[in-house]
Amino acid sequence: MLNEQRQAIVDLLGQALSGLSAGPVAIELQRPKLAEHGDLSCTVALALAKTLGRPARQIADDIAARLRALPQATALLSAIDVAGPGFINLKLTDAAKQGAAFVVEREGRITGYTTGLNYFGHSVAESNRDLQALIGAAENLVGPGFLVPTRNATLFRWCLEHGLRVVQPNTLMSIGLYNEPSGAWIPSILY
Repeated sequence: MLNEQRQAIVDLLGQALSGLSAGPVAIELQRPKLAEHGDLSCTVALALAKTLGRPARQIADDIAARLRALPQATALLSAIDVAGPGFINLKLTDAAKQGAAFVVEREGRITGYTTGLNYFGHSVAESNRDLQALIGAAENLVGPGFLVPTRNATLFRWCLEHGLRVVQPNTLMSIGLYNEPSGAWIPSILY
């Protein structure tokens, strides 16, 4: 796991904590002693229990629910569980374990993520500007490139203006009911 990814997870936990704590709180991530407890563990709920006057397990449940509600968390975390008296156990996505997941941060908040700019990765962001930051920061593009929805004409034009080119037009279809994501996004042939 890269230091940037560790910091991104701490930032996500900070977002999940906003409104819960009376002030700043130290968020530390540790490796659990047992692999079945996930890849990382956080004890922030235990530290907040006395201050908030609530059971640590209840606080951990609240934090976990808030964390699950953050769309950016899915780029880095495949599971968020609460165990014991108030441990928050986190399981990393395969992309995060391989160092392939990246996030964009703006004004102290994570506003977008990518599991890789290629046919098999996907990217989601609050705005085109956040997607442009992810694309611009890509060290290399694997395979034939990545998919850009032409209905997002602003992003498509930006890609062309910055030296990217159309290699092959594609039609991406889904099986069953299709719900277009909100915000800016780059699709994957796997999701």
